[in-house]
Amino acid sequence: MGSINQARKVGYICRLCSNLKRVVIHMYTGKAKNLQLLDNLKLLPITLNRYDSLPKTVCENCIIKLKKQARLLMLIRKSNSAYKVHKELHTQNECPVHCPFYEFYGRSEPS
Repeated sequence: MGSINQARKVGYICRLCSNLKRVVIHMYTGKAKNLQLLDNLKLLPITLNRYDSLPKTVCENCIIKLKKQARLLMLIRKSNSAYKVHKELHTQNECPVHCPFYEFYGRSEPS
């Protein structure tokens, strides 16, 4: 039986899930830039520091989940902005034609 010092790691630790993975993307590479990896990571409640001792790699599974989260967050922000415009445009409880929700709220029911 060998010692722990002689053991070899086969893979890299993912910064997000802490699992050892063979296929990862390094956060500070051109591929990561193309995937907008750092931009998406900045949406998380973690601190990123290029020079700390924490892992600088993210596995494919976490990248997929991170992209989904980023899309959801963008949708939520877009919807929230539309609701703010909707609220600002309303006078006398009527929805003007140029309101983003006119199709939903502005038309009266046919008689």
